[in-house]
This record gives sequence, C-alpha cells and structure tokens, in this order.
Amino acid sequence: MQLPDLREKMNKEVFSAVIEKIGSDKVALETFASYHTPKPLKHAVLGIDIMEAVWADMKNTQLPSWIGTVPHNWGTAACGKISADNWHVICTVHLPITLIRLWAQETGCRKDILANFMDLVAAVRIANMHVSTQNQIIAYNQTIERYVTGLQRLYPNFKLKPTHHVSLHIGDILWLFGPVHSHSAPFFERYINFLHRINTNQKLGELESTFMCAATKSTNICTILAEDEDIRQVVLKMVNEIEATSLEDVQGFRRASMLDHTLSNWYTNSATEQTQLQEHEHRLFHIFIGRIFPDRVSGVSPQVLAVDEISL
Repeated sequence: MQLPDLREKMNKEVFSAVIEKIGSDKVALETFASYHTPKPLKHAVLGIDIMEAVWADMKNTQLPSWIGTVPHNWGTAACGKISADNWHVICTVHLPITLIRLWAQETGCRKDILANFMDLVAAVRIANMHVSTQNQIIAYNQTIERYVTGLQRLYPNFKLKPTHHVSLHIGDILWLFGPVHSHSAPFFERYINFLHRINTNQKLGELESTFMCAATKSTNICTILAEDEDIRQVVLKMVNEIEATSLEDVQGFRRASMLDHTLSNWYTNSATEQTQLQEHEHRLFHIFIGRIFPDRVSGVSPQVLAVDEISL
C-alpha cells in the first residue's frame, strides 16, 4: 500500500500529523501502511454474454398486457437508471427465463447462484400476492432467510444492506397488516387524498380530532357496507338518486325559470342533441310564446333540445 492511497482515505490534517510524527522511520511507515485493508475487487455476476442472451430473450418474449415493459438496453450506461417497477419485471420475468435456460443444467457455482436468485424471486412473488395466509408467510420467511444466508456464502466480500434486514421483517408485516398492496405507497397516497377532502376549520389543535373522527366514521361506514348486503343496496339506490337529482335544473323555481332567456345552462338526465328549428317552425313558436309571455318573446332561440320527458 502506497502512502498516496492512504492519504485519500484519511483526513488531510490527521495524515500530515501522523507522517510528521513518524518522520523518516521506514519500519514505522510500513507498519502504518499495513493497517489499511484494500477494498476487494468487484466481480460482475452477469457478464456481457449473459446480458446479450437476456436482451435477445426479451425480444422473443410476449408479455401479458398487465405487465409493464422495460428498456431493451437495461444494464447499459446509455439506458441510465430504471424504475423499481422495471427491476421488479426484470428480476421476476426476464432474468428467470434466461438464467434457467442457461444454468439449469450447470453444476457448481452457477447452479448455486441460480438457486439463490430463484429464492429471491420466490420471496418477491409471495410477498406481493393479494392474499396472505399463514402458510404463505411461513414460506416467505423460509425463502428469504435462505436467500440472505446464501448471499453471505456465495459472495463473502459483499456487505449486506439495510434492505436485506428489512426484508427479513416482511413476514411480520404480512402477519400484522395483511397483503402488501393494502398498505403500500399507493394506499397511503389514496388516504392522504382522503384527508385532503375532509372539511376542517383550519384551527390548530382541532384538526387532529377532526381527522380522527372523519376517518373513524368513514371506516365504520365502509365496514357496514361490506358486511350488510341489504344496506349496501339501499345506499347504492340512494347514491343513484342523488346523482340523478344533481343533473336536474335547480336554478330557482323550475316553472319560473323554464322560459327565462337569461338562464343559459340546461341539464338533462339523458344524452340529447341540439338541433335548430326550421324557419316556419321557429316563426310559429315565436307567435305562440308571444301570446303567453309577451315580454319574453324576443328571447326565443331557434336552438332546441329534444327530450323524451320533462319534470317541472
């Protein structure tokens, strides 16, 4: 180990002080340099030949419409970073297709690497299921523990990351909270949207209780609707009635506003097409309205809507 290499690893002031203290003592300098352990060289598990095989298999793989596509040149500098969803598809779909084809009949290290990687694939698949059972949780715990243990054996120079520690607790999370999709990031984003739509008085010290009460009421209502089919049908009918009513003309008294030319917004319960009266039709309609409402005859428009029924 050369001293310039040590200089890069240490604080400049500390390094200068140590060198000044040692002076020209070569034995002390060699001893000082021996305290530094060089970083182990990194070895790529998937070489360019394997990557080219993966890219070729990707071109020949037809995916269901509900599985997202990934960049065809992933893993290259030109592609850059890819999303977590891309990595999920790569590791659970594309890599197993190629690695099983190439390494399933291998012996020794490659077969062990494949078995270790498939433990990761199995753990990810189990953790992302929309149904969580006790047997699945047990299977996940066994699989992820085998994967992490295999990492330490196959890659002795690799240091485990915090994510590996977290992965060992996913089984506990599945046991306490159920399937991952019910408490994942999209769920929390939806719940934040729910909190944003709660009417509050914006008074600090009262917001917390308002949010708690609204959330509790919403949860109780959802539970009742989920457990009682009769109530669910009644509520569904009520919601449909409210939606239909919201489409009606509510601009004052309907009879008074029906022919008010100053009110331009009309709402109907069915899809309608606007048409224009013929000249003679418009003239007759103009005369008819003039006899009933002389003061409004000037506002009669030739544009009309054809409807099957009208509610007054």
